[in-house]
Amino acid sequence: MGKTIFIDISKYIDDLEKGLITQSTIMEIEGVSKGTLNNAINNYYQEKGLEKPNFRNVSHIIRIDISPYISDLKKGKITIGEIAKIEDVGRYIVKRSIEEYYQEKGIEKIEYRQFSRKKEIDISKYIKDWEKGNLTFAKIAEMEDVSTTVVNRSINEYYQEKGLEKPNKSIIKVKNIDLSLYINDLENGEITPNEIAEIEKMAISTVNKRIMEYYSQKKMPVPDFKIKKKKIVEEEKPIIVDKRKKETNIEQYIEDFENGNITREEIAEIENVKPVTIYKRVEKYYLKQGRKVPKIGAQINELAILLRSGVSIEEIREGAKKRNTLLPDKYFEKAKELLKNADEIDLEEESLEK
Repeated sequence: MGKTIFIDISKYIDDLEKGLITQSTIMEIEGVSKGTLNNAINNYYQEKGLEKPNFRNVSHIIRIDISPYISDLKKGKITIGEIAKIEDVGRYIVKRSIEEYYQEKGIEKIEYRQFSRKKEIDISKYIKDWEKGNLTFAKIAEMEDVSTTVVNRSINEYYQEKGLEKPNKSIIKVKNIDLSLYINDLENGEITPNEIAEIEKMAISTVNKRIMEYYSQKKMPVPDFKIKKKKIVEEEKPIIVDKRKKETNIEQYIEDFENGNITREEIAEIENVKPVTIYKRVEKYYLKQGRKVPKIGAQINELAILLRSGVSIEEIREGAKKRNTLLPDKYFEKAKELLKNADEIDLEEESLEK
């Protein structure tokens, strides 16, 4: 059982009843918890045979000038708790002051949620790229280290301030693929949708959507590719063993791969095998090293935007490294060239595909 802490509450009672001190302040002075303080106050009034007052009802005694804080409150630059700390009063006193301020203005109902902390970002520098479909909410959120909700709110406020209508999300470009190049391999179990997504550098959901659209146009049911893949692997075990004899050859390409000098598709062409074979060999190589296959490179336009925003190459590389992405020098050279040749970056799919 924990040690009981006793405090002399009598010296604070007068100020408490007059609203000149808060319970939080007493807790801080005495170094006790809210429970310990409440017990002390309750015991005091019981011993005196008095009814314990509702200290919230004495908040009218203290007045603070809330008007200097209203603008920042509305913008989310300060919270009720922070004002209470600055003014050394309870939160309920701050709330009472806000209510009286709005009552004087003829406003009865107050939505306190509007006073929550809001992180502000300069969204204007991303608007043009977002309108062209070259940046998503998620990418902006990642670059600014905020949530997508903050990005969405900032974009909404931008268009409201400009008196413009926010463009529909449907304007954002969606990368397309020629699925016919993969259908035979898909149906024969030589490749999976996940492997296509990695090769094409797009989301698996997008690949699955394209597959469904393809078969819908053909008025055919979508095959279960996972089951087919499993069956093919079981039937071709001897062939897999033969291929493994050549797996050590992948090591000679790793340095060039990480430096962005060669792609897995180019390795496949040199080795005269399918790209999916090289993808598997590369993955197995990194698994042996206790690592995942790193992503090589990034959209040149995104690097250019970061450089234009004043982010250093070292900071960009460090951030990319945390996402298991390697950024060779040539990507930054290309980004600098893009910045040099244009006052405003025209991000029309300017990238080095990897």
